[in-house]
Amino acid sequence: INSSVSPRLTFGTERTRGNGTTTLCQPTSAVVDNQGSIYIGDGLCGGRVVRFAADGTYLASYGTKGFTRETPGVFGEVTGLAYDSRRDLILAIDNTLLQLQVLDPTTGQFLRVFDLRKYLSVDAVAYSLEMDAVVILACYGLECQVAVIHPLTGVELAVTGVGGTRRMTALTVLPNNTVLLGSQGGELLYYQGRQVTSVEDGKGELKDVSPLIHYYLPRPGSLNQTNEEQRALVGFVKEHPLLGLALLAGVLGGVVGLLVMVVVRRRRRRAERGGEYQTLQGSDSDSEENVVYRSEERRRQTSARQETLGL
Repeated sequence: INSSVSPRLTFGTERTRGNGTTTLCQPTSAVVDNQGSIYIGDGLCGGRVVRFAADGTYLASYGTKGFTRETPGVFGEVTGLAYDSRRDLILAIDNTLLQLQVLDPTTGQFLRVFDLRKYLSVDAVAYSLEMDAVVILACYGLECQVAVIHPLTGVELAVTGVGGTRRMTALTVLPNNTVLLGSQGGELLYYQGRQVTSVEDGKGELKDVSPLIHYYLPRPGSLNQTNEEQRALVGFVKEHPLLGLALLAGVLGGVVGLLVMVVVRRRRRRAERGGEYQTLQGSDSDSEENVVYRSEERRRQTSARQETLGL
């Protein structure tokens, strides 16, 4: 993007959140249909899909914010959008409710809701015209998968693990059934079937890549030391799962032990303070007569001992 050139279109109002015709609330994605209409996933707090004309004029809004699963038009969030160009449909994934909704923009109706809970997390979505399938990027921690789903039934057609120990954040589909993925470390991975065809290490400037890849990826650059250490740790745990579990159990045991020690010490201090308080209360409540009586009783006991010993 040339910073000296003003944008042709601007959606929303700067520094203003909202769900109106001129405001957006944390938008996440955008797609363009065959007629040139622009759809914006709005978004992390908006829970709707907003449609604009090619000149930026507001046309319609679809969906509402909510947390009821399998309800057409209800979004926990609109995580990503894709366009089914074969059927002229909008595909919207929801990482909060873990589902995919299919919107018909000509009628404004949500046709289908697909359950995606098996993936634990859904990060990006794309549509492949060649495969006639929905492609989903699902990452849970550093474990990432690309799943291919039937656009009419939601049935999983294929799934493969991707990225190794890389955290993937972006997805788009290229010709020849090739999937382009972007990682959090600024890398690009090309997958065709189950084979990595090429890897770019992120050095230099990214060029000729989908704008959505630019939007999701951080500035390209070599991985820092922190990422390398994370990779090494994850690799060690994968190669030695029993040692990893033992290490985790040891850490948890140490934490629990410390908590128990803190609780025991606190209770012991409270008990000691309570006993001192009762002792002081008892001594303060003694009358002068009781004190004199106890003193005389001690003298009698002492005299009796001395007589017994013949003193």
